[in-house]
Amino acid sequence: MNANQNASQLGIIKASMWLGYLLVLAIGAVLVYFEPADGNASLTVLFVVTIFTANFFAYIGLDKKTPDERARKIGTVAATYSWFVTLCAMCFVYIWAVAFSFPMSMARFLGIMLIVMVVTMAGFNAYLGRKGDIE
Repeated sequence: MNANQNASQLGIIKASMWLGYLLVLAIGAVLVYFEPADGNASLTVLFVVTIFTANFFAYIGLDKKTPDERARKIGTVAATYSWFVTLCAMCFVYIWAVAFSFPMSMARFLGIMLIVMVVTMAGFNAYLGRKGDIE
């Protein structure tokens, strides 16, 4: 493959990841605000997660075609921080729901977690990409 094909493939990967980000945010918002959408939303979540994960490893630089070690490191650290923040958010939302007797359906909980996960992943990836060297 020449450089133009690699750049084109990377552009497609990035576009599909951002499409996945936007769709996950949209379905998360639907699940949070429109709880009766449970039945229709489950198929949509499956579709969105498939789009989002199809090129995830290539996007964070873990495919074998990415020789840039910095991109791999940034993607891995961003994913790690995102999962940690999502886990903390899960605990916080659960404790908040129990402590304040706030009834929360599984659909609303899933919607909140999808939004937190996508926003933190995109945010950490952008921040670490601009920051440069990570240690």
